[in-house]
Amino acid sequence: MKELDAGNDDGQEKEDEAPQPDLRDEAPCSTINVASDCLGNDEANPKEKIKKLKQSLVKERKERRVLEKSKSVQEAAFAELFNKDQLERLCRRSRRGVKWSAETVQKGLQLLSVCSVAGYELLLFQKQPLPSMRSLRRQHEKSNYPPLTPMLVHHAHHGNSSDDDATQEEAPIDNDERDTDDHDEDQQPCSTDEASYPASGCFGPDESYVTKEEIKKLKQALARERREKRVLEKKLSVQKAAFAELFTKDQLERISCNSSRSVKWTAETIKKGLQLLSVCGAAGYELLLSQKHPLPSISALKKTTREKQVEG
Repeated sequence: MKELDAGNDDGQEKEDEAPQPDLRDEAPCSTINVASDCLGNDEANPKEKIKKLKQSLVKERKERRVLEKSKSVQEAAFAELFNKDQLERLCRRSRRGVKWSAETVQKGLQLLSVCSVAGYELLLFQKQPLPSMRSLRRQHEKSNYPPLTPMLVHHAHHGNSSDDDATQEEAPIDNDERDTDDHDEDQQPCSTDEASYPASGCFGPDESYVTKEEIKKLKQALARERREKRVLEKKLSVQKAAFAELFTKDQLERISCNSSRSVKWTAETIKKGLQLLSVCGAAGYELLLSQKHPLPSISALKKTTREKQVEG
């Protein structure tokens, strides 16, 4: 029995002394490899992200400049026809809160005195950006303009006008537009050429912090550019829609090329001109032409009328 026990003890010792696979030699290797890969990704990804952000920023800036140029060209084409407050009126859905300039009020009074009440109301009906009759009366009372005729004063006092015009003095300017204007003044476009971004890729304990700060600044500049581009896109779309509603295609072409010789007036524009001529009279129609309204000349209207009579 002692021999058997001794044999069992020797077998147990041999089993204990059997070589076991040592995992300690492999673990450090895998750990080091994973750690090196992670370090490589951390070093490469921020640089790639910064590169993409800068490319996006340059692209957004180019698109914004194109929109700004289109807006300036569009406003310059209508600068001879409308004042700044008239252009602002075209970009708004109602007259509520519109503050007319002295130049526009003077233009309205001049049209009212020459075109008569019926002619002025026809211009308002055609959605021309002009003050209402009631607004003209109030502005005339506040300023030293020439006196109105009794008929115009009576019509201004008792004529019907929209509720928006009635609350023009009391209504404040739209908060959204004020915020947009303030935002446009405060938020200046950022330029990567002028901004001094900290250089990434330096070695030291602050490398991660510097890279994060650079990415943060680029993201803020990109968001600012996109926000300003959206504002410009909205203004351009509103202006184009307002001009398309106010003028016909040949009238828009006349404004853009600034020459009536190369424009062939459509039947719609001829009809509009004949209507204004019959209501405003020759003097009122000549005044509209002198104010650069895109309309056919009186001789062209008479020629068209004679041709229609001959055909009929």
